Amino acid sequence: MNENALLETASNLIVLKAILHILDYAHGKAVRSNATMNMEDPFLEGYVMRQIRRMHNSTMAATGAFTKGNRVQEMLRGYFQKQISFEEISWDILQDVEAYCNEHALSYDALVVDYQKDGIPYFGVILLEEQAALIHHTDMIEKGMVNTVQMGMIMPMRNKRLTLFFYINLLNMEMHLADEKEIITKRLLACTKEKTARQVLTKAEEIIEEISGTMDSAQAVSQFRQTVRIQSENNGAVSLAKTAQEVFAQEPVKQEAFLKKAVQEALPESTSFASAEVRRLNRQQKLVTDTGIEIVFPPDYYQKKDLIEFVHHPDGTISIEIKNIGRITSKH
Repeated sequence: MNENALLETASNLIVLKAILHILDYAHGKAVRSNATMNMEDPFLEGYVMRQIRRMHNSTMAATGAFTKGNRVQEMLRGYFQKQISFEEISWDILQDVEAYCNEHALSYDALVVDYQKDGIPYFGVILLEEQAALIHHTDMIEKGMVNTVQMGMIMPMRNKRLTLFFYINLLNMEMHLADEKEIITKRLLACTKEKTARQVLTKAEEIIEEISGTMDSAQAVSQFRQTVRIQSENNGAVSLAKTAQEVFAQEPVKQEAFLKKAVQEALPESTSFASAEVRRLNRQQKLVTDTGIEIVFPPDYYQKKDLIEFVHHPDGTISIEIKNIGRITSKH
């Protein structure tokens, strides 16, 4: 990424406040921080910003909704209206999680953040699971200091996948969360959770394969991925109805079958995909024939019949024609 791109990314994200609380009940203690982290420290600011971006780009994130009269929702409204301080809400919001960690001897570091992204105010919590590691330790004995090794708890590596977090748009209370262990939905927010974008994508592809039939499924899935990518880039969200119209353009019966199956599987009509998930759709398409031949090519080549064409024969077989080749090389 060039310098201008870095500046543009940084300008779209402003960390207003961040605080770190320690819930180390593997060792029977919790340490509440009474002050926020110093966001003028370049390292700390960079670390917090990186975690926020990873939340927003996570393919594990799903939408959620508060139940009626939800305690956390009322706390967040009070905080947005400046009725409660950041330090106070950052600790109070964790009380049910703290009790759960104490009950099950779990250890997490809770990073709580108040930030703006693209001009929108957000409140977020990331639970970072501590991990056991060997650390050096110094003891004082009669002869002086002695260095030794012992087991200790440390924070996860910066690049470790985030699996427990939520962030909430404070203007409309729209919620996104990842909750691999159901701690967020059941213990922290007491909210409902929809399918993740990746789960929606995977299930939709399975439905398309089922409806298309064995011979047409690869092309249909490729068309689906292209449609998802284009809609996501242009509109920020993907409509299953519009996608079905694109994939099964001349087949209204299959369109209807797809939408009916999507309803049965409780797939949302509209889904937003993180940039990482959209990038995944651009990966090379790999086909393997029943005769053992493998073909790898960009997914948009399905629509370029001057480069590759799939010809369906009356006997049910398919011929694949690769065209306009100037050179062939062998790769090992």
